[in-house]
Amino acid sequence: MYTKIKSRTGDLEILTYRNAHSGHAFSIIPAFGALITSVRLGGVEVLDGPEKPESGINPAFRGSLLAPFANRVNHGRYSFQGKTYRLPVNEKARDNALHGFVYKQKFEVARESTGQDQILIELHSSYNGGQRGFPFPFDTRFTVVLDDREGLICTLEFVNTGNSDLPLTAGWHPYYTLQADAGRLLLKFPEGELLETDERMIPNGRTRKYEVFKDLAPIGERQFDNIFKFLNPGPRERILLKNPDNGITIETWQETSFFNYWVVYIPPERKSVAIEPMSGNIDAFNNGDGLTVIRPGKSKSGKFGLKRLD
Repeated sequence: MYTKIKSRTGDLEILTYRNAHSGHAFSIIPAFGALITSVRLGGVEVLDGPEKPESGINPAFRGSLLAPFANRVNHGRYSFQGKTYRLPVNEKARDNALHGFVYKQKFEVARESTGQDQILIELHSSYNGGQRGFPFPFDTRFTVVLDDREGLICTLEFVNTGNSDLPLTAGWHPYYTLQADAGRLLLKFPEGELLETDERMIPNGRTRKYEVFKDLAPIGERQFDNIFKFLNPGPRERILLKNPDNGITIETWQETSFFNYWVVYIPPERKSVAIEPMSGNIDAFNNGDGLTVIRPGKSKSGKFGLKRLD
């Protein structure tokens, strides 16, 4: 049976849902962008969460929802339907706008259901169009299910509440830890298209087929900070990460009807691997690659998640 535990970090409330029998659990901070800070599958922590969420900052965006733009907007500037906009630049070293602002919005719990082998929580947040450079109101709905058999299942939905079209890309930014340095882990993902970037992490227009990890292979000394696009995707694509020393294996997945891109990133300390579902390319607000446009009163949603296979 799942139980709910409330705790605090600074001024923020943390909600933890746990099944003592299965060892499954997750923690979330609704008021800080519906930030998932911990995921335990079969008693094993698989998410490398934020260091100090009580500070109200999360500089590495660990576990954050990314919207209304995921990744970067070049120089914070973009044009949409004949008008030009300028977003605040928060990646100052590269002069880019980075990862939107949903990650710091306050969410409210709209629905909650606990059961014998599953917990469901639905969270809502509204944006009124007041952010500089983004005058497009929308609602965000984030539903998280933790199921003893299927693991973590997340549904991310956006509703255009304004009177004009809404440009959008979205993603999730989890860092996975499997009790080993990244170089020891084995990785597998489908053949994809690697989208090359310049020194400011903006796509340069070149792409190449990438199939190094079509079978489980060690990460070794490889450095990753790359975005990929699925080639000939099925409805749901999967990526595997395995610790060969203890056999712990997780499968991340994403529905390609919305999340047809993904990022692999290894932070400098190499203690975790970020595998991030994305709905569009870097700088999609300018290059249009994967940009979603939602009509007034309409919505767009997609699912992603992870489960333990060992």
